[in-house]
Amino acid sequence: FRPDQNINRAEFLKVILEAVNEGPSVVNGSLGFIDVDVNAWYMGYIARAKALGIFAGDQGKGTARPADPINRVESLKILAETLRATGGFKVPVCQDLAYSDVSGTSWFYNYVCFNDQYSLFMKTGSMAFSPGKFASRGELAEALFTLRLNGIL
Repeated sequence: FRPDQNINRAEFLKVILEAVNEGPSVVNGSLGFIDVDVNAWYMGYIARAKALGIFAGDQGKGTARPADPINRVESLKILAETLRATGGFKVPVCQDLAYSDVSGTSWFYNYVCFNDQYSLFMKTGSMAFSPGKFASRGELAEALFTLRLNGIL
């Protein structure tokens, strides 16, 4: 399991989709991504995530980067949007997050609010969230367990 190891984008999509009982889709080609192996195990999960509207790859680049580690805010976005797409979950809105590294104008502000409401990822310093820090397999397992305990998953 290697809980301290970073989880990559393809692995993350598989775990999240399986957690909400969404299996892989049939794949026809590269789905518009220039950096994928159309015969790889992950293609069905990328196809399903793309069809659900929870994964679009890198804006304007045509890349999915399936083997790259996923960071905390990317994982929170995909997790929250998966819950929204498959179960009607509403991403919370906050007014007063107190992190030195999360601005109220950040695209990921409400996803960090989601994190805080359910204590999915812990602070990394006294007042830091570290949005660019890579997510580990163990952190994802704990987040899914927490969401299950809260009746969301």
